[in-house]
Amino acid sequence: MGPGAALYARASALLSLAVIVGVSEDEQLAPVHEEIRAYQLRAAAASVLIIVIGLALMRMSRQLAIIKAREVEERIAHASQVEYLAYHDGLSGLPNRSFFSKLLEQGIAQARRNQRQLAVMFLDLDRFKYINDTLGHEAGDDLLKQVAERLKNCLRESDTVARLGGDEFVALIGDLSDDKYVASVAQKSSPHCRGLSCCSGRSFESPRASASASIHRTARTSRA
Repeated sequence: MGPGAALYARASALLSLAVIVGVSEDEQLAPVHEEIRAYQLRAAAASVLIIVIGLALMRMSRQLAIIKAREVEERIAHASQVEYLAYHDGLSGLPNRSFFSKLLEQGIAQARRNQRQLAVMFLDLDRFKYINDTLGHEAGDDLLKQVAERLKNCLRESDTVARLGGDEFVALIGDLSDDKYVASVAQKSSPHCRGLSCCSGRSFESPRASASASIHRTARTSRA
């Protein structure tokens, strides 16, 4: 065997040994690679789970915020409704007796400061009990709402009409410069209560309004 053949034989042996060694290393590292892949899969699954939980918590947080905001709005609306009903008539929407008393006190104080006069006009409906008894409470309520609307149309925007209860109404006329205006309102109130109808569709004689007025006069201070 020549020197070349011997060198070739040695190279082939070394190459075979290298291949064998390499295969043995891959076989030894195979379990490690499997563990690494399993860890990576578990890490990816845990990341996805964390993201899903985070999104769910964010959605729950938004829903709770919406519910709390809605509860606050409902409480505010309820408080406003309670306050409104405490000072307004539930049927006609006009100021009630309690609210009118406060407005009257304020009106008198303002009239004294400005040295003006104001008037209070009381008004009730004739034969209302008869209509209420014969046609029913629903017709009577509908009649009162129409009267309230028409009485508001008789007054200025600065005046106030309130319902004391039943068929009794009262008007507060402030900043009064002419007594004739009160007489004019009293005269207009009765015709405005004619031609009324009720929701039952049955005809009836429109009630007349009886009005009486009281004028509060403030003493004018003398000037030098």
